[in-house]
Amino acid sequence: MNISAFFNKDGTLGQGERTALKRIDDKYKQAYLEYRTHDWDILKKDIKIWEFIQDDLWSYVDVQDSNVLYLAIVDNKGSFIGYATIDHLDSDLPSIGLELKREYRRQGHGKETVDLLLEACSRVLNKDEVIVRINSDNNASLALFSQYDIKEIGREDSEYIQALDFLNKGKLESEKIAAPKEYSENGRYIKRFLLRA
Repeated sequence: MNISAFFNKDGTLGQGERTALKRIDDKYKQAYLEYRTHDWDILKKDIKIWEFIQDDLWSYVDVQDSNVLYLAIVDNKGSFIGYATIDHLDSDLPSIGLELKREYRRQGHGKETVDLLLEACSRVLNKDEVIVRINSDNNASLALFSQYDIKEIGREDSEYIQALDFLNKGKLESEKIAAPKEYSENGRYIKRFLLRA
């Protein structure tokens, strides 16, 4: 799929009253990387691991391949306030996701972002169903998406645990990075939902 079909000439996917979705580019790179990893303190302790993670995260965004969109959520002043994705563009069920900075939550930015993402999926992909992945302890997102026609369809490990599993591959048990308590057994995980526009 040609992802340029999603954007107008200035790189905007959609514009609401208070929120716009823009293609992530160098202008938003540092803000994206800082926010995307703001709570990964345990991984920041090892500079080599930390540089690898940042390079790896940016390589996915920088490529902007034909199967995923990475978007900056910006306010009316153009300030970065979060990020969003539309993934699996070539599948029958694309997925959407978003994360807002804490100080911009519960102000309508999340709902407006979801509406813009759903409109883009409908307009460009002709899809009226998408997958949404929400952290099990993210009550604000769970409340946001409860405003839509949504149904839980599965669960998976958190992205943090997935990153730790990748980094721990092939290491001796004594060398492995342990997951913080909130991610251990019966802790934080991702709920998967089917959302109908």
